[in-house]
Amino acid sequence: MKKIGLLVLVAALFGFVQHAQSQDVKSVNVVGFVKKQLPASGAILTTCNFDQIGGGNNTLLSIFGTNQLKQADDLPLCDRVSIWNTGSSTYSQWVQWTDGQFYEIVAGDWGPTGDPAVPAGSAIWVIPGGGATARELVFTGEVIDTVTQRMTIVAGPQIVAYPFTSSIGLQETTLGVSGHGSPDLPTADRVSVWTGSGYNQYALYDGDNKWYPIINGDWGNDPATNTLELAQGFWYIAQSGFTWSETNKYLNNL
Repeated sequence: MKKIGLLVLVAALFGFVQHAQSQDVKSVNVVGFVKKQLPASGAILTTCNFDQIGGGNNTLLSIFGTNQLKQADDLPLCDRVSIWNTGSSTYSQWVQWTDGQFYEIVAGDWGPTGDPAVPAGSAIWVIPGGGATARELVFTGEVIDTVTQRMTIVAGPQIVAYPFTSSIGLQETTLGVSGHGSPDLPTADRVSVWTGSGYNQYALYDGDNKWYPIINGDWGNDPATNTLELAQGFWYIAQSGFTWSETNKYLNNL
């Protein structure tokens, strides 16, 4: 069984202290945090691998609050959050005005306010605003204690994330048995992981249902050994739709 990382072990200790103080708090209601570096320029493909404290799906406000992203009354100066719409293959883009609320960018200008949901298993782009400095974003919340998470994967590209509060090897996910493998790269499912300046790409080989790195446009010799880290999103490019079902590997450690 994959052991939960130090971050969540520390969170579990905090949850235990809470439990000792109040019998109404169950030991599984543990909290934690993870930090993600946002550069001064470029973008990060990220996620929040936690539930809201108190329960419920995350939203932009529950993830970022009102003091993490750069706010301004001039759009180009605002940090931007881009959410991929799989159905239309387009992005919706959101920024925070100086009132701390999120506003959608519509036709290149300020649009209506909103607070879109960012459920576990989904991911977002964060793009720093003009003149921003590098800084850390902190994602906090309750460790996800759901037994099984199911996400709909559709044919084509989508941005997804591991739906639990831990890192995991790509090979350890069920994507290898659920996805579409092929001996030919153009007809195999792919995973693309953003590095900050480009993508590391992997394809699913049907001979052993394992992911292999794509090197110079061809299959790598050895199966992939990469890890999907906390707060890391990635592209999944599917040949056909399926349900991605993952079982919580750390639940008994809480």
